Formats: sequence, C-alpha cells, structure tokens
Amino acid sequence: MEASSAGENIAVGISIIIYTWFILALNVTVMQAIHQNSEMYRLNSYKLMLGLAYSDSIQMIIHSITGIFTIFQVTIYPLNKILGSIACYKFYAVVNLILAINRFVTVASPHTESWMFSKRRMKIWFLGAFAVAFCFFIANISPWSSKLYWTDNWSWHYDKSLPWSGGVSLAAEIVDLSTIFIAGILYVSIFVIIFRKVLLPETKLAHLVLNFMDMGNSAVNPILYLLINSAFRTKFGATIRSSRISQLVVKKVALTFGQKILPMPLSPTVNPSTNVSVGLNNTK
Repeated sequence: MEASSAGENIAVGISIIIYTWFILALNVTVMQAIHQNSEMYRLNSYKLMLGLAYSDSIQMIIHSITGIFTIFQVTIYPLNKILGSIACYKFYAVVNLILAINRFVTVASPHTESWMFSKRRMKIWFLGAFAVAFCFFIANISPWSSKLYWTDNWSWHYDKSLPWSGGVSLAAEIVDLSTIFIAGILYVSIFVIIFRKVLLPETKLAHLVLNFMDMGNSAVNPILYLLINSAFRTKFGATIRSSRISQLVVKKVALTFGQKILPMPLSPTVNPSTNVSVGLNNTK
C-alpha cells in the first residue's frame, strides 16, 4: 500500500475526529431524550435503544482517539491494544438482535412481550450481550490475539501474526453477519404482520388480492426469463405472431360480437297471421 503524505494524514485524522464527534452528539441527544422522558424509559424497546446509544458513544470516543493517532502517525501500544479489545460492536450487534426480537414479539404476541422482557429478564438479556462482548475482550487483550489501529492504512485490523487472531476474526464475522441476518428476517416478518393487519382487512376484496398475488407468483420466473434471455423473447414473439390458436380466438370473438350486434332478420315469405289461417283451413 502506497505511503500517505503528512497533509493527507492530517486531513484524514481531522475528518475522523469531526465525524466521530458529530455521531457522538447524535447519540448523546438520543440518550438525553430517553432519560428525560419517563414514559419512553419505561418501555423495554427504548431501554434497548439506550443500550445501543451508549455502545455507539463509547465506540465513537475510541475512533476519535484514532484520529489523533492518524494525525501524528504514532500509536501507544498498550493503549492501542486496549482500545481494540473494547468490543462495543459485538455488544451492539447482540443488543440490536434483542431489539428486533422485542419488536417482533410486541407485534406478533403482545402478551408474551411482558413475560419475555420483564425487569428480571431484561437484565438477563443485557448480561447475555455483555457476556458475548466480554469474551471478545478477553481474547483480544490476551497475548495471542490483537485488533490494532494501523496508521499507515487508516483502519483497524487483526494482527495475523498472533495465533488466535484468525479465529477471533472469524468468530467476530460470524457474530456480526448472523445477528444482521436474523434481525433482518424478524423485521421482514414484522412488516408482513403489520401489512396483513392494517392494509389487508378481512374482506372479500383483500382475499381476492391475495389470491391474485398467489397466482402472479407463478409468472415471476417466465417474466424474468423473457427479460434476461433474448432467445426466450424471440421465441415468445414468434409464437404470438404465428399462433393459429390466437387467430381462431380472434375470429370467434368477432363472429360472436357480430351476431349480437346485428338484428335477427325475419323471413320475407313468412307472415304469422297467414300461417295460422292456412293451418286452420287445412284442418277443415
């Protein structure tokens, strides 16, 4: 990686400091709003959001210190190792998943929420998140793994020369990706539940729309094939132009509507009264 100039290091370092303190100010605003509103603070979801705000605030302070490292292109080794060991992002990832679970339970089963997230169980949830973060702290503070800030490329990296760094790095990725994936599924489920409750009432029209959506699902693949493959489009166009079935349908529709539009003519030789009289004369 190419070396950076002193001016670039100063610009990047100042940008890091400004950016992190801006985000810190946003999180402090959130924390103040929750603490000052007793109704918000009483709700479990806001307590979890408060935990996320604290985690983000600590992480922003750590990042702002790396801005100073970047400006002066120096790192104090014990401090650098300690800062990299504070696993706020792992605490954040787990609490973010807990918040998704809380919101899903609140929407899907409100009565269950009061049981799953009682005062005692809320402490257990937070302790679980802290335990995950603490495991990463112990691993990275040990002599066998380190996550350090590298001033030459302005970012954090694991020291792969240490024996545990590869495994700790892989475990961190698994925690991050799995919590994001599971939380994503929960939020999609929340949207579906709200959509069904609010936008799809128990009416015939709503059920008809769902039925058409179910039928339309079978058209997704053919439409995709036509869009991405020219051979399918060519075949489809040729089939439409030369189809005998389509021609017969058009003729049948034209004949049917033509008969309905034109009046039914009476026979010129037929006179109802004459027919009756002739029939009577024949009987005589």
